[in-house]
Amino acid sequence: MTVEKPSIRHTYSIDWHIARWGRGKVAPAPEFVVIHFTGSGNGWNAADTYKSWLKRPKASRGNTHYIVDSGGIYECVDPKKYSCQYACASKACDDHMKFYEKANGHPSPYACTHLRLAGNVNTINIEACSSKRTPVSGRPNAYMDTDFYFPNETYSNLVALTAWLLDEFGIPLRNLIMHHHISGKLCPAMWCNNDGAFDGWLAFKNDVAAIVNKPTVVEDLPEPSGSGTESGTDVAGTVRVSRGDSIYMSPGGIVVGYFDTDKTLNYTFARDGYYYTDEGYVKGE
Repeated sequence: MTVEKPSIRHTYSIDWHIARWGRGKVAPAPEFVVIHFTGSGNGWNAADTYKSWLKRPKASRGNTHYIVDSGGIYECVDPKKYSCQYACASKACDDHMKFYEKANGHPSPYACTHLRLAGNVNTINIEACSSKRTPVSGRPNAYMDTDFYFPNETYSNLVALTAWLLDEFGIPLRNLIMHHHISGKLCPAMWCNNDGAFDGWLAFKNDVAAIVNKPTVVEDLPEPSGSGTESGTDVAGTVRVSRGDSIYMSPGGIVVGYFDTDKTLNYTFARDGYYYTDEGYVKGE
């Protein structure tokens, strides 16, 4: 299936990005699509985002490949190039992770899971303009507020653009991630700043999956291969996992890590679609 390309404007072309890889190196195809949010309140749009970048010193200006608002989709950087070094920063946001743990009683299961897998050189980044039901606050833990949201039109544009990018560049659904997966930053906050927020992220992935004609998903993991059943306790077989797939603490439990290489694992126990391996539990479909 070929996903129809949404209408994309080029109003905010950015000239301070770094050409992907540069200096004569060959650029591989991007591997991940990363979703960000502006952390802004009602009425904030692509023009406001662009102007905010222009106010910064050129050496430290932020940017992403696309800005999405309720009025449309704007390409700032060719997706075959990478945006500036701050777009997908890999340095962990310790303060955000501490705020999450204090508020929820445990660490975020998604924080920094892709710290060594995704970065500026292999990602396409989308900045989506947020709204907020109460005024935006400048206090350090404002991202913990639970009233950030994407207006309906912004959300629809974000889904359409994301689905097209996955299809256009052959990026698997499991490689659609949040900035939170890379750095621990609570971004987009409405999808990762508390335990219940992750339901919104999974719903977004499901909406994208419907367009790219893939099964509705909760986690995108490979099908198992080999012998064994899902109900026995004395079974054995193999399951193939791919770079970026999840490792679970227990069947149905929280994600405790991701694989950084493709591999085939032996499993000795299977239940409800989860396979116990030496690396931990993995999920097959």
